[in-house]
Amino acid sequence: MLLSAAVNRLHQREHAAAIKLQCKYRGRQGQLLAHMKARIQSEENDRKEQLEQAARRIQSAWRRKTGQMARHLLKQAKKQLKEELKLELKAAQTIHVW
Repeated sequence: MLLSAAVNRLHQREHAAAIKLQCKYRGRQGQLLAHMKARIQSEENDRKEQLEQAARRIQSAWRRKTGQMARHLLKQAKKQLKEELKLELKAAQTIHVW
């Protein structure tokens, strides 16, 4: 009976040690998984930031281009108005001289 109790205690110790080892192993695996998830998330965030930065550059270029076009059209309109005023003035002077 004494031998059986000693064997039983030894078996319980081995079982407890096995559980401890499994806990440590699973904890380490969990840490590794958490690290890998964090790394993937960081890479996704970096990629998203790069994509947003590229979109901002495209938007900026587009706004610059449309602004230049608007400025060009306004300049042409002013030039045309100025030429029309010159023609009207010339016509008025021609009629006045007549």
